Amino acid sequence: MTYVQGLKDLGGALEYGANLTEDLIDAWDTLMGAYDTAVEGDKQVWFAVVHPQLADATYFVGTPAPLGLNEASVGSMLETTLYITPNSAPVMAAKPTEGP
Repeated sequence: MTYVQGLKDLGGALEYGANLTEDLIDAWDTLMGAYDTAVEGDKQVWFAVVHPQLADATYFVGTPAPLGLNEASVGSMLETTLYITPNSAPVMAAKPTEGP
């Protein structure tokens, strides 16, 4: 393997653990629809990772994966893993602001 200065290995899909709820399913379905529309229009979808303790957010272009099989235990909350494959190197910038 040969490494090139300035070329980052994005490392594959990022994993985000979440509780599986109807709200999450609806939000992820909306995201997948927006992604499909963006690709058809020759556009990209940007993601922002925001942490309340950090001044800036991390932004990257990515591809979300459809929801898969969820984890389950008797008597506990349903959990799932959300996958987003980064297609660009991350960029640190000011956090997004909420609209009206």
